[in-house]
Formats: sequence, C-alpha cells, structure tokens
Amino acid sequence: MPVQAVRFCRTCGIPWDPDWITCPKCAQQRPLVEKVAEARVALAADQRRIRSAMTLYFMLLGVSVVTIIVLLVSGQTEVGVPGELVEGIAMALITTGWCFGSFGDIAPLLRRLPRPWWLLPAGAGAAVVTFLIAGSAVALLQRLVHVQTIDYLKAYHTGGYGFGVAVLMICVQPAIFEELAFRGVILSALEPVIGNGEALLVSAMMFAILHLAIPSIPHLFIMGVALAWLKQRSGSLYPGMVLHFSHNFLVLLTEQHRSLSPW
Repeated sequence: MPVQAVRFCRTCGIPWDPDWITCPKCAQQRPLVEKVAEARVALAADQRRIRSAMTLYFMLLGVSVVTIIVLLVSGQTEVGVPGELVEGIAMALITTGWCFGSFGDIAPLLRRLPRPWWLLPAGAGAAVVTFLIAGSAVALLQRLVHVQTIDYLKAYHTGGYGFGVAVLMICVQPAIFEELAFRGVILSALEPVIGNGEALLVSAMMFAILHLAIPSIPHLFIMGVALAWLKQRSGSLYPGMVLHFSHNFLVLLTEQHRSLSPW
C-alpha cells in the first residue's frame, strides 16, 4: 500500500489535512496579525505627526530666539515695527507651509463651522476673562517687583503707523497663524498619543514659552488652556481665533483709551 506524503502548512507548520482549503490555525490568527499590522501603521503615523509638530514648534521658537539675539546685539530694548513685521511674516510663512503638509489634520478643523454660541458668548466671552486675568497678573507684578509694562502701541505711534496696522499685526496675525500652529498642528498631533487632557496642558505650556516673556508665562498658559479647550469642545479652530483676536484687541483698546482700563 503506497504511503501518502505528509504535507504541512507553510505558515505555521501543522500537518495539512487534504480536505482543507485553508489552514484553520492560520485563519484564527489572521485577525490578530492584521490588528498588529494596523497598530504598527498607526504608531508610525503618530510618530511622523509628533516629529512634524515638534519641528514646527522649534522653528517658531527659533524665530523668537533670533529676534531677541538681534535685539541684544544691536543694543535695542524694543523690537520695533519693522522687526515685528519680519518676525510675523516669518512665522506666518513657516506655519502656512506646515499646514499644507498637515492639511489632512487641519482641513476638518477649518471646514467645521461651530454654532454661534461658540463664537460670540464662548469665544469672545472667554477673551474678557483671559484679558482680566492677564491684566490683573501684570498689575500685581508691577506692584510687587516693578515689572515694566509693555506698551504695544508705542512703537506703532512712534513709527507713524496707524491703529489698523497694529490690529493687523498684534490681533489678526496671531489669531490666525498661532491657532493654526498650536491648536491645529501641534494639539492635533499630541491628542491621539498622550490623550486630550495631557495634550491640552502640554500645548498650553508650549504656547506660553514661545513668547519668551517669563512674567507673562502664567497668564499665557491660562490663555493656552482656554484656546485648546475651545478647540477640543467645538471641533473647530474658529472659536479660538475669536478668543485670540478679542483678547489682543482688548489689550490694544485699553492702551489706546486708558480710561477703559480697570487697573
């Protein structure tokens, strides 16, 4: 009687039954293998997003550092409007380039139009709160350690620039490009890796550090928390842009009309 050759599964090595079409052991393990492969792909994608977000952050931070170095070398105490224009344009160009590269993450945040509640009562209302917190912190530091007040409009008035140019550079530009960078690229990259709560805190601290103003870090951190919270709850960047613009506009308005200042 001829002996039948024993065949084995080429994948797992178990003896092959002639009635089998596929190996039952491999069929059971395939979903797990597929899940592991999907997890590896997702991990690689998250790592790319984190590297991209951190590179963007350090490039923006580098612009701020270079600006300060130029000030120290030139012996000046203020950046001046031309310097602010160069710094703002550099940050806008860097952020715009990164947004094109991360458009898949940015597009849903820009396409989503939140309910009016998120824009006016939430966005603009939160700006009043952050403005009062920031102003109170600065007033307290002035009394305790005599911190010099930053007059944002002084350089624009001295250089012959109008109030509209100041609003464009101090309110509009940061409201658009800092929100795209921090709440768009950076926060969106951190959330799936470390969770929403931790990402909110980390991005807020990064936002505060970017401005390289130690006395301002506490209230900038609070503002960063508010901006990140609005993005997470609304699923859109527009409420944060409204808050950011409104906060900075209130600062300029109280400088322009000192009688409006609560301090």
